[in-house]
Parts: sequence; structure tokens; C-alpha cells
Amino acid sequence: MPPIKLPLPLNSLCALILTGLSGLMVAGLKPMLVTLYITQFGYSTQVTGNILTAEMLSATVGAGAVAFLIKRIGRRNLARISLVLLLISDLTSMLPFGLGWLVSSRLVAGFSEGLAVSTMAATITGLSEPERLIGIYNTLSMLVFASAFVVAPLLASAWGMKAVFLALALMTVIPLALNRSFPNAVQDSAARGQGPTAPVPLVPATLILLGTTAFYFAWGGLWPFVGEIGRHAGLSTSEVGVVLSVSQLAGAGGSIITAIAGKRYGRALPIFICIGGTSLSVVALLATGVSVVAYTWAIPLFMGCAMMFLGYLMGLVAEVDAMGRVAGLVFAIQTIGLGIGPSWGAALISRHGYSSVLWVSVALIPLTILFLGPLLWINRGGKREAATQSTVLAGDA
Repeated sequence: MPPIKLPLPLNSLCALILTGLSGLMVAGLKPMLVTLYITQFGYSTQVTGNILTAEMLSATVGAGAVAFLIKRIGRRNLARISLVLLLISDLTSMLPFGLGWLVSSRLVAGFSEGLAVSTMAATITGLSEPERLIGIYNTLSMLVFASAFVVAPLLASAWGMKAVFLALALMTVIPLALNRSFPNAVQDSAARGQGPTAPVPLVPATLILLGTTAFYFAWGGLWPFVGEIGRHAGLSTSEVGVVLSVSQLAGAGGSIITAIAGKRYGRALPIFICIGGTSLSVVALLATGVSVVAYTWAIPLFMGCAMMFLGYLMGLVAEVDAMGRVAGLVFAIQTIGLGIGPSWGAALISRHGYSSVLWVSVALIPLTILFLGPLLWINRGGKREAATQSTVLAGDA
């Protein structure tokens, strides 16, 4: 096996990944932030939920905006703008001006979070190894979140919510310092007829967006309730916690596989494996009536395949639009799916029980292959021509 090389120079890789991580922190820490808003500010569960929902919806707007701004402003400038806005909004969230001020600050924070993550994704799709880059990003994300779930409550306990917002603000400092190294160009996309003024291929883009919608709406409605599904199956809270911890390791494992394998086996086979694995997980839970045995292996398998899927999905997006416009819309749809999932999942569970979200997932997840299948067949090799393998790190346009 040939030695594994970094897809980018280290400083550019750090600038890229840390920009995305800065934007993803609130979404990743959402379960902890719910608890902290309630315990530190004394807000009700409803108010807390509304604040986080508003922030996530604002993030959706920011993610979608990248599709329209990336050609006009440039990747590096968009990354810089998102980080500056995020720094300011996190710092202003520390000010004691009441609920209205906090909501306004978090709306700005949400927009800049979506802008940062989507700019990172759009940049990755313009580089030569998007699968590996997303794999590296996902792996580091899970490691950072594992630490943050421990650190955040300690900060809040010692110095209050101000310390948590300050820590979020400090997450932007390093990527801001590295912004000059942020990759600001795509590969030689003109060789594939994808120059800067090339229109987005409508049919392939539509298929990708429909496939993304099917998968992430299913994931968004199911995953917030997997803990309660386990408890209703007879597991104790601590036993559920062990399974969820193992699932995080499985998610990191799936990301590592993506980072190492890249396009070595194409994109079609890994995506079929990922959709097959997530579908098998949900079917096994339904078929066994959520038995303890099925739960202990199905939940980690689901997370491992889901995290692996993201990398190869972004690789497929890169084949369709190396300029990053479709990538912005893909991340906007992911944000919507994960953001509204808890609402429709809770509504369904309250009427029809926990198995109802499993049935919805069984219906939606296979649709992902139905939509992506034609593109996977056309690009089944998943490899670009040699002329498009070079990555050009140019200055600001």
C-alpha cells in the first residue's frame, strides 16, 4: 500500500478543518446547551428549544447563502467573514441584556455557523480528494465533541454561561489566524467543463438534493430518540449510555475509513454499503421488536455508516459541481433535516409510539439510493481524469 499523504499542506488543512469545526460546535453540543440554558439561565424547556431552533434555522440560511455568494466573494473571504461574525456574536452573547439580546446574538451566530461549515464543504468539493478531507474533518469533529461535552459543563459550573460563550468565541481565533492559508481555488475544473461561470447541472444536482433530503430527514427524526428507544426496550440509562458511546467510536471509525480509503474503491460501492448498513440497522430493530441484542449492534452500525456516507456524498457532489454551489445547498438541507427532525419525530412518537420513527426511516433511507443510483452508475469509477487531479491554491479572486 502506498504511503498516505495529506490532501493539503498542513497549514491549509488546519485552516479548512478548524473553520468548519468552529461553525459546527453549537450543533454538536446541542444536547448539552439545552441543559445549560435551563440550569444556568433558568429558561423553560420551551424557550430553550425555541432559541436553539432559531439558531439552527439561521444556520440553514447561512449554509444556503454560500451557493449564491461563493463566486462573488471567494472562499477565503467567506471563511473570514463567517469567523468574524461568529466571534462577535459569541462575545455579545456574554452580555447581560436579557432574552431578546441573547436571541438576536444567537441568530447572527447561527447564520455565521452555517456560513462557516458550508464554506468549508464548498471548498472541499473543489479539491482533489473530498472524501478523505471530509473523513478527516468528521474524525476530528467527534474527538473535539467528546472533549467538549466534558469541558462545557465544568466551565459553566465554575464561571457560568459566559465562560461557555467565551470558549466558543476562542474556537474562531486559530482559524482566523490561519485564514491566509485557507484554500481559495478549485482544481482544474475547466478540464471538466466546470469553469467559474458554468451553470449548475440541474438534473444531477436535483438528484443529489433529493437523496440528501431522504437520508437526513430520516436521520434527523430518528437519532435524537435512539436513547429513549433503548430505554423502552428494557436497557437502563447507563446501558444506553454505553451503546451511544460505542456508536460515537463507530462514527469515528467510519470517518477514519473514509479518510484512509478515499476513492480507492470508487464511490458507488462505499455508498451502497453505507445505505445498506443504515437500512439493515433500522430493519433489525423493527424485526426484533427492538431487542437488546439488536440494539447493541444496530445503533453503532447506523452511526458508523452514516458518518462514512457523508464523505462519499460530498465526493459525489464534487463530481457534479466542483465550484461548491451544490455543496452549500446540500449542507443547508442537512441542517434543515437535523434541525426539524426532533419536532416531527416527537409528534409522531406521541401519537404512534417509538416504532413509528423506525418505520419512517425504513421508508426514507432506501430512497437515497433511488435518487443517487443513476449518478453512481454514471460515475461508478468515482475517479477523476488525471488532468483534474492537481489542486491549485491561488490567491483571492
